[in-house]
Amino acid sequence: MKENTTSSNLKNIFVISILSAALILWMLLTPGHSAQSQHNEHEQDGQEEQVEKGPHGGRLLTQDDFSLEITIYETGLPPEFRVYVYQNKQPVEPNKVKLDIDLNRLGDKIDHIQFTAQENYLRGNATIYEPHSFEVKANVIYQGKSYSWHYQNFEGRTQILKSMAAEM
Repeated sequence: MKENTTSSNLKNIFVISILSAALILWMLLTPGHSAQSQHNEHEQDGQEEQVEKGPHGGRLLTQDDFSLEITIYETGLPPEFRVYVYQNKQPVEPNKVKLDIDLNRLGDKIDHIQFTAQENYLRGNATIYEPHSFEVKANVIYQGKSYSWHYQNFEGRTQILKSMAAEM
């Protein structure tokens, strides 16, 4: 009986391996299904998002004359948000800004991050764990005025067509 079970398990593993290899080969050889070809299609269509960068290399978000530069700092410590604030392209004292950011991750998990002033930036109170793939909603109050931004920061995601998933 034990020999029969082992033989059956080996057959199952073999079948799964063959099907996985066939799926990978099909995805690589079918035009329009590789991540690289989809990336190239977006570039050709002019749909590649151009992200404006700030002086610290972070994503720069601007509304009227007010800007946030959002960075993920991870040198020598776990990844964290550091946000630099500008008005009329001049640095703003971070202790005069109220900022919170919500990260919507896969599976509808939301990380709510609050910020405190530290030196010349606002520092998030949570580790930004991998993958750094999420929708970002930033809300700011500065001098009695509210600002908000929403953007996608997708990293390492692959889209699989429903028809392809059904076939597999």
